[in-house]
Amino acid sequence: TYGQREMILHGESPIEGGDYVRLGATLASFRRDGFGTNVRNGEENYDKDLLGFRSKMEIRPRESMSLVLSYDLTEDNSNVKSGNRRIATDGLPLLSNVYDTEAGITQSGHPLNDNTVLSRGLSASFRWDLSSYWRLSAITASRGDRVKSAIDFISQPSEHFDTHVLYDNDQFSQELRFTFSSDSLYALFGIYYLDAKALSAFEVDGGWR
Repeated sequence: TYGQREMILHGESPIEGGDYVRLGATLASFRRDGFGTNVRNGEENYDKDLLGFRSKMEIRPRESMSLVLSYDLTEDNSNVKSGNRRIATDGLPLLSNVYDTEAGITQSGHPLNDNTVLSRGLSASFRWDLSSYWRLSAITASRGDRVKSAIDFISQPSEHFDTHVLYDNDQFSQELRFTFSSDSLYALFGIYYLDAKALSAFEVDGGWR
């Protein structure tokens, strides 16, 4: 199992002994040793180090109305995943384990030895049953993620084609809809708004592109 270690904690409860407001939260941790090793420095390759959190609050002032607020956060600090050469080059022999690597980009102290994935989300969902036929729904959401990683394209100890990549994404959305539902007809009317921004940058041998 490669030292696999998993932990999930979950809890939920009403507030003040009623069902009008309920809180819930989940915390999860997933860790695993690497399938292989960087033979140059002994660091694990293809390991896992993931932490996640999610919380939710539901407010129900009446049976026909509810508001759900949710938040989630995920952080991945696994090591940089480096490849394995299947062709002998520059006098370097092939490695017996396909998950082992000789990539120099993961050397301790290397300026590109960084791998972090951070994502988070926040949303509010409102529902109101206007009648036995009509329902009003409104959903507001915000999501974002930031990725810092490194790629050693040739998987060799030499610092050639070592690349640092950066991704930074943010988006905001708003949805408003009316639904009609009867025994013989279902209809939906609404509008949707999305504002999204994406950044992608990379550095090869000291120069940003």
